[in-house]
Order: sequence, then structure tokens, then C-alpha cells
Amino acid sequence: MSHIKPILGFAVVAVCFYLAWNLVPPFFHKYQFQDYVENEARDSTYTNQTADDVKVLVLKEARSEDIPLTAEQINVVKNPNDVSITANYNVHVDLPLFPQDFHFNISSKNKGF
Repeated sequence: MSHIKPILGFAVVAVCFYLAWNLVPPFFHKYQFQDYVENEARDSTYTNQTADDVKVLVLKEARSEDIPLTAEQINVVKNPNDVSITANYNVHVDLPLFPQDFHFNISSKNKGF
């Protein structure tokens, strides 16, 4: 019995590390992408970029973050005084015995002066 407890403890720690290794990256990329979208909405409010230009920049950043996003999933509305950016996407994490699909909704809106 005294030999089983350390093996069981090691197994629990190994499973926790395995789950963290697979589950943390999608959320980390989501938070980085959310930060980028907020900054892009703020910055593009005061530039002469069109909505399509902003969409291309957001899509480029999504690809650099390994986010499975297409141009159709990005919605950019740019008016003279405000910018609104939304993006919805799903990430599939293939865990043994328990595959997961996570739905992420990224949005930001900025109003100018």
C-alpha cells in the first residue's frame, strides 16, 4: 500500500499537466487576440483605414495566433466616429475519452471624441 500512493500521486500530477498542456493554449490565444482586437478598434477609430483594411489586419493577427478564423467570421463596422469589431470561432481540443469544443466570442467597440 505504501508503494501505490506515490504512483497514484504521480499519475494525478501527470494528468493535471496533460490537461493544462492541452486546455491552456486556446484560452491564452483567445486573451491575446481579445487584447489585439481592443487595441485595433481603439487605433482604427482615428485612422483612415476602411472596414476591409481592419478586417484584413484582424485576420492576419488571428492566423499568427493559430486561431481558426475565416474572413466571414469577422464583422467590422466602421462609422466616422466609432469602430466595432466582432469575431466568433470554435476551437476543438481532442482529449482522450472527453473531446471538447470551445466557443469564443471576441468583440470590441470604440467611440471617438
